[in-house]
Amino acid sequence: MKYASIDLQQITLPDHKKPYWTELGEAQGLRNRVVHGAEACSKEDAERVIELADYLWNVIFLDVIKSLGLHTHDNQMICGEYESTCEAKARIEAMHQAGQLTLAERV
Repeated sequence: MKYASIDLQQITLPDHKKPYWTELGEAQGLRNRVVHGAEACSKEDAERVIELADYLWNVIFLDVIKSLGLHTHDNQMICGEYESTCEAKARIEAMHQAGQLTLAERV
């Protein structure tokens, strides 16, 4: 909430009935029972937890990163440069690769 204005208690994923924050707590409880209590979980529960984790990484985390003025490359590497700088560098490199710029023009 502090860094990206995201209220996890207000978010509900599509086709889910409970708020994201509630589901995270349930997922943590399930994880603890599976890891520490050797309980089995259903395929549906496992898929739900994977969906929650995917949302955390691909939506929430990226929003937090962007709110800090950063961005990622391929949702993997956090880059400390402005996104517009990286986009400009990529366009220049593409033009160079296409033979539209000489090395001197590139510099």
